[in-house]
Amino acid sequence: MIAKEPYAQDDDSVSLQAVVEKLLQKKEQMFPPKFRFDICKEAAEFNFDLLKENNFELEKLLNPTDKCVTSYGSEFKSVEDLAELLHRHPRWEAMKEKLEKAVIFQSRTWTITSENKMSRKHCIEETINQRKSMLRT
Repeated sequence: MIAKEPYAQDDDSVSLQAVVEKLLQKKEQMFPPKFRFDICKEAAEFNFDLLKENNFELEKLLNPTDKCVTSYGSEFKSVEDLAELLHRHPRWEAMKEKLEKAVIFQSRTWTITSENKMSRKHCIEETINQRKSMLRT
């Protein structure tokens, strides 16, 4: 496939009708999360009690049976929805494979030393102290 000038008169890589249909498509109902996200002592206590009531099973609370904004993958569109819009794009098949099968990224191994262990501990302690001071105000 020869690449066309973007937005050229004969560019048929994206169907305007498909875009309009997707925009007008009825969205799946999303339920609100059970957690409170405001930064205050009451929210922290509420969230702790919620976790305690559910035997500290965070995954169960974040991924309830009802579709929720905290459910795993709730922020993503289905590959089928994207395919309707992007199937003519020259790189669609490569992107589709990455979306369906995941992407493997190479990463460096990190050697834990006493120096960087102490540095990480210091960062965690600083974060905890900052959050405690926020709760006091």
